[in-house]
Amino acid sequence: HSLLGARPESASADSGRAKIPEGVRFAAGVVFIYYVVLPRALDFLTNYDDELYDIQIRASYYYTFVAMTLLGGGLAFLMPIFVLALVKLRILTSTRLRQNRKVAFVILLVFAALLPTVDPVSLAFEIIPLLLLFEISIWAAVLMERKWPAESWEEELAEPGTW
Repeated sequence: HSLLGARPESASADSGRAKIPEGVRFAAGVVFIYYVVLPRALDFLTNYDDELYDIQIRASYYYTFVAMTLLGGGLAFLMPIFVLALVKLRILTSTRLRQNRKVAFVILLVFAALLPTVDPVSLAFEIIPLLLLFEISIWAAVLMERKWPAESWEEELAEPGTW
């Protein structure tokens, strides 16, 4: 199965329905960045020290900046899916996510700073949704773990070489 809703022909109709939210999440990230973050970032970039400089924007730089920012925002909104995949693989647990919340916040801050962000306001508009998505991921992991029967955890933990 792939991330954005494409699925092999052999996949059932139920698994196809489960993939629709991934595309919606990616689109929500792109829309959020386009309407909330980009206007503020572009305003800052085009007005910073404008009395000292004659600012001329090259189309190639503009399109690259916008495309990379939109892609980063779309991928950022897929974070709950990546976290839940790690929970499903039993690499992470909701308990571990909660215990390492501060570390995750620092990682998310670094990720937001790596997006083409130039000012603290844009960074704040990027980090707040990431933090909310991380919290949603924790609660989704809790719900996912509650659905699993307790016996499956005990069986896997009893097997040598498993986490």
